[in-house]
Amino acid sequence: MRRLIAPASLAVGLAAWMAAPGDAAQAPPPPPSVAAQAVSYTSGTATIEAYVARPKSAARAPGVIVLHDDLGLNSRFRELAHHFADAGFVALAPHLPSRSKTPASEPGQGRPPRPAVAGLAWNQTVNDLRAALAFLQGDPGVNPMRISAVGVGWGEYRVWMLAEAEPTLYRAVVFYGVTPADDDRLRTIKTRVQGHYAERDYLITARVLKTKQLLGDRFTYYIYPTVPGFFGGGTGLIQPATGGSVISLPSGLQQAPAAAAARLAWTRTLEFLR
Repeated sequence: MRRLIAPASLAVGLAAWMAAPGDAAQAPPPPPSVAAQAVSYTSGTATIEAYVARPKSAARAPGVIVLHDDLGLNSRFRELAHHFADAGFVALAPHLPSRSKTPASEPGQGRPPRPAVAGLAWNQTVNDLRAALAFLQGDPGVNPMRISAVGVGWGEYRVWMLAEAEPTLYRAVVFYGVTPADDDRLRTIKTRVQGHYAERDYLITARVLKTKQLLGDRFTYYIYPTVPGFFGGGTGLIQPATGGSVISLPSGLQQAPAAAAARLAWTRTLEFLR
């Protein structure tokens, strides 16, 4: 079931996801080429709140599910949805902790005592993503045969699991998260997957060799000379590909390598999804 939130309640719905609403927690407005709004969809008996951004000019566009890290759907991931829409995709970004009515946390607020996703069962989150896929498939503005998924950090694992469960998923892109350990299930994936990893993420990055062995040509990966968080994870902020305002990175990250990695990963992601 599809339910659009009325414009008058849009700001209220978004603010409810934020731990401390304020100017620092607001995503920049979408560019003129993009229309964005809060939506919700059903997953079983639950209602999942989400955010959708779409290109204004496209009659029918490819879709992409944008899955957040453990902070939840904060302003950075809504901004990422804007970037995808500006590049020609209908981007659906679910806030999976809305199932438990838990707000998202903003990067500038520091790490919360408990991540927004704490307590969510992994199999339930995968079902919520399958419902997100069905939601996009029913959108008349989306090409149902060209729906992909992108996951960062915590969301990366769920994108792998979605690819296992939904062979019709067009493409999948994952950023430096844990790969599922069930090799027998992993090798059944039909979807082509692109992975982006940080050189100094050590154990997580080392797993790519085994994943490549299991999936062969279905898996392409890149390793960047930077620390985790270079593409919107809980330790880093999203860098626009071209133009616009450049988002500052936290002091814990080396600015130049992280920014360069993010821009290169963004270019590779768009080329792969197209």
